[in-house]
Amino acid sequence: MKKFTPLILLGVLVAAWFGYLAFKDRGKLAELRLLTTGEMSNFVIFEKPKPLPETPFFNRKGETIRFADFKGKATLVNIWATWCEPCREEMPTLNTLQIVMAGQNFQVITLSIDWQGYKVIDPFLEEYKITDLDAYWDKSNRLPNQLEVVGLPLTILISSDREWIGRMDGPAVWNSNDAITMMQKAAEQ
Repeated sequence: MKKFTPLILLGVLVAAWFGYLAFKDRGKLAELRLLTTGEMSNFVIFEKPKPLPETPFFNRKGETIRFADFKGKATLVNIWATWCEPCREEMPTLNTLQIVMAGQNFQVITLSIDWQGYKVIDPFLEEYKITDLDAYWDKSNRLPNQLEVVGLPLTILISSDREWIGRMDGPAVWNSNDAITMMQKAAEQ
């Protein structure tokens, strides 16, 4: 019987470890879910993370980028278009959020679905004085379907572990105290 005691103990420890791994993310998501109030009341934090599409998008240099490339920082991704009026209104608040969150484990990026690409993206960013956001382009225009976009803007939250953990359909005031508090919590995780 004494020979089996270490094996039983090892089995219990392994089971406990897997239990911890299964529930640690749910606890983090529950903490974020508590912050979906006020300006963030329409933000949906998922019960469990969802897989991210692997469809590439592009930076200004034409380099291929994927969501998986953003590992290491919580990333707020704003899917938008220059012709979308609510997108135009919220973009300066996203820029301010990026400035406020600088130096933290967090970043805001924009992902345009404009067919004309940087030919229309860059003039828009210049006109609205958007200087602190990295701008990307979904040249294939496949991501809206894969991310279940029902309208613009759509903003998704990706954990530092590259997991899609939440979304907000429609515009928000991203430099509000509610948004900043929620994104600071996301940056801590």
